[in-house]
Amino acid sequence: MASSDSSLSKLVTMTKKLTAPVKKLTTPNGQISKERALKLAKDPAFWDAFEDVIASGASFRNAAGVFGISKSTLHRIATGSPDARDCYARARAARAEAYADWAQEAAQKAEDGQIEPHAARVVLDFAKWRAKADNPEVYAEKVDQRIRAQIDVGGDHLAALRERMQQPKPVD
Repeated sequence: MASSDSSLSKLVTMTKKLTAPVKKLTTPNGQISKERALKLAKDPAFWDAFEDVIASGASFRNAAGVFGISKSTLHRIATGSPDARDCYARARAARAEAYADWAQEAAQKAEDGQIEPHAARVVLDFAKWRAKADNPEVYAEKVDQRIRAQIDVGGDHLAALRERMQQPKPVD
């Protein structure tokens, strides 16, 4: 995760360039307005930067801070369209990979004696949890074996009743 610091600073710089012309459109807390955020979300460069920020390991809250957008507005933007949801899903899968790599690095550092085993265990537990949360299909310990099906027995039941009614009744 340490190697992502330089890429994160590049993304912050790029974001500042994207939002620089609209500094007077900020809210009192320094965030850009919702209207400006919605306009910014139409720019493909925003989505590239958003995916890179999330993929580098940033939380959703941190990503909102990088872009100067409120968390709720960024969430609304990121889940508002199928393309945005796909971008966010790709970013989360990449972030899961980043956390898996980070866990491997921590395990290696613990093995080499660079960090305490207890500290490595904490890092590994967090990295495992985050990877499972971001990409459960790959990193979950349990396989989801639920069967999801919708069965319409109404039509079959009615057909069976009709067939039964058309059969001759046995005479005693």
